[in-house]
Amino acid sequence: MAMAAIRFARLQSPSPHPYRTVSGPRPLPSSAERTRCSMRYSVRALVSFGAATLGGCSGGVLDPKGPIASAERLLLINSTAIMLVVVVPVILATLAFAWWYRSSNPRAVRSSELAYEGRIEFVTWSIPALTVVLLGGVIWIGSNQLDPRARSQPRPARCGWTSWRSIGNGCSSTPIRALPPSIS
Repeated sequence: MAMAAIRFARLQSPSPHPYRTVSGPRPLPSSAERTRCSMRYSVRALVSFGAATLGGCSGGVLDPKGPIASAERLLLINSTAIMLVVVVPVILATLAFAWWYRSSNPRAVRSSELAYEGRIEFVTWSIPALTVVLLGGVIWIGSNQLDPRARSQPRPARCGWTSWRSIGNGCSSTPIRALPPSIS
């Protein structure tokens, strides 16, 4: 009988866990719980919106329909790979520096006398500059190779050595290289 009375008293007293209270009003959720709940709904809404938006997409840039489009796709992929060679190490270094120089790391000491170092500045700015030059070269060469006029065969000269009588026909009397029809 005494055990039953103890069990009944435990059921009537409020539990320390907010969701297992037997009697009494339930306490209001804390601001962290409200933020977590609203963030959960925000993520669900964002995923649902993305799925609904991208559900009707087909083909696109990465689905070429010809030799020029497939070459442009290759240019796009190569440019992305070249940029990722720079971007991924920068992101990893940023995370590593943030982890090392966090406030709870007593071993992380920053020297106050190291205010400016020219060699570090040179390396820091030369890598992105060289990447831009490399990207510019790759895209310049790749897009010039796609020019249909660059792949056409050279046309034979329309005129060569002629007699003086053919001057009125539009040909000159000296050997010149003929210009393409688009220029002349």
